[in-house]
Amino acid sequence: MNNINFTGTYVAPATIYKNKEPIKAAIVRIDKSDLDSLAKVVDRWDTDLSDKIVNNLYYKDLPSYKKIFAISTQRGGYQNLDDTKVQGLFQVVDDKSKYTLQYLEVNPEYQHSARQSNPNKLSDIGKACINFIKSTFAKEKETDLYALEEAKPFYEKIGCKKDLNYSRGDRYIIEPWLYCVFFLIE
Repeated sequence: MNNINFTGTYVAPATIYKNKEPIKAAIVRIDKSDLDSLAKVVDRWDTDLSDKIVNNLYYKDLPSYKKIFAISTQRGGYQNLDDTKVQGLFQVVDDKSKYTLQYLEVNPEYQHSARQSNPNKLSDIGKACINFIKSTFAKEKETDLYALEEAKPFYEKIGCKKDLNYSRGDRYIIEPWLYCVFFLIE
């Protein structure tokens, strides 16, 4: 068995899929040292959302309440992030009373609409990001997001609950993983 020593900005393992087969990925915490790699991601993806996420790294000091992550298929050496292995980016903001998923973007090549034409591409990247948020942030305190209209079906499908008390209809609560204990009675 090969042991991989995770160092640097590695945070947690993740699972995504290719041809319905699981492949290993990693959630990586992004900091200023990853700016060059992420600038290449932004150039390749060419989207407003990825640009907004990475623009946070241009601040002199990234505010500690903004946490930026990538999901990567890279296998180790995360202190030197390989931009071609980044499959998703997301930002979580801590405003002390709750966490908010500020942005989530999957590599446009693997977004749902792109996968429909080629099902052999990677899938469940966004779901892996949300699962990380459920197991890391949502178990600590309320965690929410504000969904674009086209993203609402995705968030509902993976178990985010629409906040019926919020009048605009775009606020969702990310429910934490629930751990159940089952007792067998013989």
